[in-house]
Amino acid sequence: MRYDTTLKALLEQPPETLLRLLLGERVRVSRMLPTELPLIQGLRPDLILELEDGRIVHIELQAQPDRGFTTRMLRYWERLYVKYERAPVQIVLWVGKGKVAVESGLRARGLHFRYRVLDMKSVDTTLLLRSRLVDENLLGLLGDVRNRRLSVRRVLQRIAALPVENQQKDAIQKLLILSGLRGIEPLVIEESEAMPITVHYDENLFLKRAFEEGEEKGIEKGAEVGELRATREMVLRLMEKRFSKVPSSVRTRVRKADLATLRAMSDKILDAASLDDIL
Repeated sequence: MRYDTTLKALLEQPPETLLRLLLGERVRVSRMLPTELPLIQGLRPDLILELEDGRIVHIELQAQPDRGFTTRMLRYWERLYVKYERAPVQIVLWVGKGKVAVESGLRARGLHFRYRVLDMKSVDTTLLLRSRLVDENLLGLLGDVRNRRLSVRRVLQRIAALPVENQQKDAIQKLLILSGLRGIEPLVIEESEAMPITVHYDENLFLKRAFEEGEEKGIEKGAEVGELRATREMVLRLMEKRFSKVPSSVRTRVRKADLATLRAMSDKILDAASLDDIL
């Protein structure tokens, strides 16, 4: 699955904030457990943790329907129980675009097997978005976000503040990939224009396809963003030619202006006596 690697990369460190949201209580992780389980060839759980109180927590991330998902969860439960001699707490986090498309258990003659399934879109991820960790911020964008534009902007600001360029590039790539789960690739590209970040989405075929090809609606939105970006650059260039120096405050207003406002600005530039006349 194209999102799988990125999602797992966000959980390389103990996700205590995420666990607080999923379990409804503050917990401490004592250790990250290996995901290799005996006798399950070709299958590997997404995340296994041992809490300080001794509980074993198994988290599985799912973004698409899977007919064999429930039986696989049962096999994970059995192997974890055998290995650690404790019944694991199993939580499935649905991160897909649409409605949850996996069952929450299995009922058959003599068997009643259940686990929790949470739709990430319905989870209040404010705690994740407020975290100092960028990876947790990225996960937070998949949740129930009231102001998605503002949240994307704040995450981009944190990415821009990362001390190493490679860290910025890695975080931006994760953000662009995960944005496909919520259809906000154009928004991410648009907001990144006002940040001191270079977005190399052309370097990655998936990122390029997500932004430029997408679904019909995504294509139309992508075209709008492309026109908006080009018009901003044109207005700034015309201002520089007309008035030589353009203060940073004016540049900020241009970068935040919508397409209609930018067009109105461009119509005024040639006849304006000052930048104030344009704004």
